[in-house]
Amino acid sequence: MFRQVVLTRFEQAVHQARHEKGELATEQINELWLAANRPMHGDVVRLTDGYAWWWMYIGHFIHVPFYCYAYAFGELLVLALVQKYKQTARLSFPSICSCSHREVRKRRTCCWRRSASNVTDPNFWELGLRLLGDMVTEAEQLAAQLR
Repeated sequence: MFRQVVLTRFEQAVHQARHEKGELATEQINELWLAANRPMHGDVVRLTDGYAWWWMYIGHFIHVPFYCYAYAFGELLVLALVQKYKQTARLSFPSICSCSHREVRKRRTCCWRRSASNVTDPNFWELGLRLLGDMVTEAEQLAAQLR
């Protein structure tokens, strides 16, 4: 999930820079790539000069912009639903949802909004973020045991 967010943040930065500055040199895109990746890697991984070019192998930056956003969104949705399920011991989704994407986008009546899980409520998403935070904490604790 973290990598997908990094890729999305990189795309946002490139589009913003292109909007503000016009055509970008490869070196400018390389620096945006490194700037997006540094926070994820911290001081644990040294990003080499060669790594600055790695954005080029990801074809959907050109063919399907913001493709990675869907991965991060989907993962967070699932994590929030898992937590909601644990809280309520059930989900009240209808077996078939007939809502169009336009209805969902406009936040009109929709199966999700009629269910126990209101995806328009920031607290719903916080459930997923907390579970993700718990997973990170557990990973850090396991890593510390290996040292």
